[in-house]
Amino acid sequence: MSARSVRGRRFFPLDRKLKLRDDHWSEGAARVATRQGLQAKSFDLAAEAYADAVGGAMSSDSLQRITEGWGQQIDQQRQAAAERANAPAQVGESPREQWIAKETPIEGPANISTDGGMILVRGEGWKEVNMQIQWHCINTPKDCDAG
Repeated sequence: MSARSVRGRRFFPLDRKLKLRDDHWSEGAARVATRQGLQAKSFDLAAEAYADAVGGAMSSDSLQRITEGWGQQIDQQRQAAAERANAPAQVGESPREQWIAKETPIEGPANISTDGGMILVRGEGWKEVNMQIQWHCINTPKDCDAG
């Protein structure tokens, strides 16, 4: 199958049929690559783990681009949510209006714990991190009793 040029970039007709992203990877491959890129100590190790997981190779450079692209998307989403949350109220806007959409609200008994620590970031040195863990009961409250 040959490539055609559409609007200055190469276009492979099969890409659309296979639902490939602009970087020519599937969503599933990108999801596995991102997960490996976030967990491994280096992108070279992540590329090896990706090959072990899916049985196909991906260069460490591609894996880094996919992982960093995901991070940029998350950063843009968080910035947009922060701007919306910090924006002044508009005339006629109800104070009860949800400014940020709830993704999965917790209903019923739940607990949130937080802690902090230091991690070594590649090329940047030691950074402070804050962590949070959440749990909620999906059965009846008596099933969640710790005693």
